Amino acid sequence: MPSEIGLERFQKIIERKYNLNFESYWDLHKWSVENFPDFWKEIWNFFDIIVSNPYEKIFRKTGTGILDNEWFCGAKLNMAENFLRIRDNRVAIAYSDEFENKGEITFAEMFEEVKRFASAFRKHGLGEGDRIGGEWFFLINSNKI
Repeated sequence: MPSEIGLERFQKIIERKYNLNFESYWDLHKWSVENFPDFWKEIWNFFDIIVSNPYEKIFRKTGTGILDNEWFCGAKLNMAENFLRIRDNRVAIAYSDEFENKGEITFAEMFEEVKRFASAFRKHGLGEGDRIGGEWFFLINSNKI
């Protein structure tokens, strides 16, 4: 979720674009639930998502179940490209676990970690189309690569 300042910017965009006036966060929340396709379109635009293929439709119900939905139909994007374009010291990930261990990593730190791992993976012969699975905590704290 955007910072409070980001949330305020987002709210003002929605108010101007849709000719609304929210008295509180909960008014924005109510609008987002009642107008969820518009809300998610505006979130997409707010975060300026980079795509190789734009979406054709924001939301499509594909069946009767709660999971029978398609979002941003037709869109193709690279999550790494979207996350790694930011390289400053804002917090990218804040985490905690069941043992109350807490921490955070900035976008700059995340970029450097990815660069280091990508180099190690290439050194060991991994290439386009290969897949890697692992736990983030393990990867961050591993000294094996």
